Amino acid sequence: MFEDLTWLKVTGVILVSMIVQDVLLNQIVILGSHPDLMLVLPVTAGILGGAEVGAFMGFFAGIAADLVLPTPFGLSALVFVVIGYAVGSFVASAFGHDFYSARVLGTTLGCLFGTLFQAIVAAFIGQPGILNSQLIVTTAVVGLGGLVFAIPVFRTWSWALSDMRRFSFGTRMPSGGSALR
Repeated sequence: MFEDLTWLKVTGVILVSMIVQDVLLNQIVILGSHPDLMLVLPVTAGILGGAEVGAFMGFFAGIAADLVLPTPFGLSALVFVVIGYAVGSFVASAFGHDFYSARVLGTTLGCLFGTLFQAIVAAFIGQPGILNSQLIVTTAVVGLGGLVFAIPVFRTWSWALSDMRRFSFGTRMPSGGSALR
């Protein structure tokens, strides 16, 4: 479980990121879109800490993002949980080594897929006008933001999670069968 200091650091990282996103990054508009630091958080947490940490941070970063977005409450949290978990699972199995280039590539791809996934989920729940030609530009801008913010966010998560001794959501099942064996 997280130590008390780690909880405080994680909360601080998410709150500061939310403020930076809302005050600064939302004002940087490139072809009608802006970078999404809040999506970078679960992607990088998943790469650093694995699928469970990515999902966990995705939930809290998504809830924070949902507080200031005009989308249905919980949409970002749902998408960020899935993306944080998926990227954490994929990067751990695909790359296996801890290279900065793999981290940056994983962050960029995670942001690209996260943006597309969020648009698909939003369209599925009935948000009008989401799936249009602007989605291509938005995906590119968010992916570029992931590329730019990857290293600073990795360093921030490394600091915030440095006190984490053991992180687990309960017991794990043995591979290939029931826990009752």
